[in-house]
Amino acid sequence: MSEINKTGYNDTSNTEQWALNNSVDREFNVLAVEELVYNPVTGTMDRMVQPGATIPTSGTNPSLVLSYDGSGNLTGIAKTIGTTTYTKTLTYVASVLTGVSSWS
Repeated sequence: MSEINKTGYNDTSNTEQWALNNSVDREFNVLAVEELVYNPVTGTMDRMVQPGATIPTSGTNPSLVLSYDGSGNLTGIAKTIGTTTYTKTLTYVASVLTGVSSWS
């Protein structure tokens, strides 16, 4: 059982507030907390990501296919998981990598 301290709150609630107060990114002046979600498939807490920003990694072993342009630059990555293929496109200007798309 936690003890009531001089602020009138128990140590458990102070710990959460203390963590929030001390989780500030000083460079950007924002709270630096990490969102977590429960994954019912694995029974674990996983990082929350933007919808569509991740691809499934379980199930059939994934395979990768790399694509190159005439100059030998890597221009595409295709990842197949099961029957679904996800692609990532790399773009270049004067043989310098200038962009990488999200998986689509």
